[in-house]
Amino acid sequence: MADAEAKKRVHKEIQDKVQPLANDAFKGIAKAVPELAKVMKTVGDAIKKGEGADLLQTYRRELTIKLRAVSDARGDALDALAALEKATADDDDFAADADEIKDLKKKLVNSRDLLADQIVKGKKIEDDAKAAAEEGGKAEKTAHREWDAMMTLFERQTSSLPGVLKRLRGLQADAEDAVKSRAAAALKPIKDSVSDFALNDDAMQGKLLLKRTNEFLSKYDIDSFSKSFVDEMAKDRATTVDEYDKRAQALEKEVKKIQDAVAKLEIEPPDAVKATAVLGFKANFITKVQAALKLDESKLAKALEDIAKQAGVKATGKELVEKLKKAKLL
Repeated sequence: MADAEAKKRVHKEIQDKVQPLANDAFKGIAKAVPELAKVMKTVGDAIKKGEGADLLQTYRRELTIKLRAVSDARGDALDALAALEKATADDDDFAADADEIKDLKKKLVNSRDLLADQIVKGKKIEDDAKAAAEEGGKAEKTAHREWDAMMTLFERQTSSLPGVLKRLRGLQADAEDAVKSRAAAALKPIKDSVSDFALNDDAMQGKLLLKRTNEFLSKYDIDSFSKSFVDEMAKDRATTVDEYDKRAQALEKEVKKIQDAVAKLEIEPPDAVKATAVLGFKANFITKVQAALKLDESKLAKALEDIAKQAGVKATGKELVEKLKKAKLL
């Protein structure tokens, strides 16, 4: 009779102080564990797909909430086990209701361990998601720096375009002056400087920055970037890119026009008829003078001096060259 009374008392103690905690743990297994498993799969799939940092952070937040529910359930299981130990601390009480105690304890231990395993798995995926989000953030930072550098470079180049054109127009004017003054030594380096300015086919077509922008966009997974960065790129593409390419195209066309004009500039050979008259030679020496004028100035003086001797004109080659220069024929 005493055992029956003890069993009844212990059973009531378990029902009042242990079972409510145990029930909360069991409910956690029934509800929190499946919900956690669902979120873990979502996060795991997102990591595999390489989702962006923003999305991973959102998934991680949901995972953290579901983990908290599982942790609470595990806490309930631990509290239930502690309450069970306290309620059955007396050996007689334990013996009076041993079967119920062992059955409940087995369920609670299994629940505790199952919940602990889920927490370990959840935290592992949470850590993986955090690492993936941080890595994605680094990728965006790298891309953002590259984008800013590209936009800044072209903005700086755009602002310098008027100066470039001014310099080239100045060189063109200098080249024209060199032709007028027949300064062959001055004309050549000017022409070289103008021709050395490299033209760009993409810029000529108005697609230089557009092409480089497209190359940038193809190099990165834009969908993984934050909305603010995507919006920034969209704004730049609608303003900086189009504006630069228009101005760069105008520059290329102007440069090409200047290069073509300067390339055509040449110092015409001196008029042999005028030169013959200035030198004091008779008309029958025009052919010889014409041939001499095609020579370098270092050889020209000697050739003119030889012709002068034939023409009966007393003058040195140096004097004859000076006559031609004074008459602006050289």
